[in-house]
This record gives sequence, C-alpha cells and structure tokens, in this order.
Amino acid sequence: MQCGASSRMLQKHEIEYDYLDVGVDADALEFTKGLGYMQAPVLVIRDQDGGIVDSWSGFNPDKLKALAA
Repeated sequence: MQCGASSRMLQKHEIEYDYLDVGVDADALEFTKGLGYMQAPVLVIRDQDGGIVDSWSGFNPDKLKALAA
C-alpha cells in the first residue's frame, strides 16, 4: 500500500524514478538492508553524480512534496 502511494505521488509530480522489487531482486534487497531499512518502500534520492543525498523508508508525503518543489 505504501509502495503504491509513493509511486502515485512520484508520477503525479512527474518525478522520474526507478522501481526495484526487493521481492524478486536480491541485489536491491541487499542494497536496502545495507542502508539499514527493513520496510518497503525505500526511497533513495541521488545527486547528478549518483551519490546518495537522502533516503527513507515508508510513505512520506512531506518529503515527496519537498522533492517535487
């Protein structure tokens, strides 16, 4: 449910994103665990060089709205 809400909000604000399914992608699961997250969705914000700027777990409308601004 939180994954869908996050995806819908990203689409609504026309924010490009990559969707990785940790249920079928073992590398994605290990990556999110390495960040310390155990709950989906995990959103990772990267800069132009691919560095991680921010990340969080769960549906966070405030952070998504700030990202869209």
